[in-house]
Amino acid sequence: MYRASGLSENPSQYSVAVSMFDQHGDGKGTEFTVECHDFCKFAEALDCDADLVKIDIEGAEVALLNSPVKERIKHIFVETHYNLFPEQIAPIAWLRRQFSGRTGRNVNFDWP
Repeated sequence: MYRASGLSENPSQYSVAVSMFDQHGDGKGTEFTVECHDFCKFAEALDCDADLVKIDIEGAEVALLNSPVKERIKHIFVETHYNLFPEQIAPIAWLRRQFSGRTGRNVNFDWP
């Protein structure tokens, strides 16, 4: 993960600026390690499907929405900031097309 380079100067503004991607692409973000848990394994182990999941997983949304676990979730609200990360624009656009018009599944890419 990366912390925004301005975090130490302005923590109230930049405390929410954490992502899997160096947000400014300038190499000035501070890299740090976090403990991760595999959501797909967790969801697969449940004895029922989920009605609603809200994901804000700092750039890993594309990987999760490309996984089979999405079929076990009826409604998904996705927080993305793909406009800040050029490498995410095409994958998110592809996912929007994949989910467009699908019945039985609702994926909202425009949350909040």
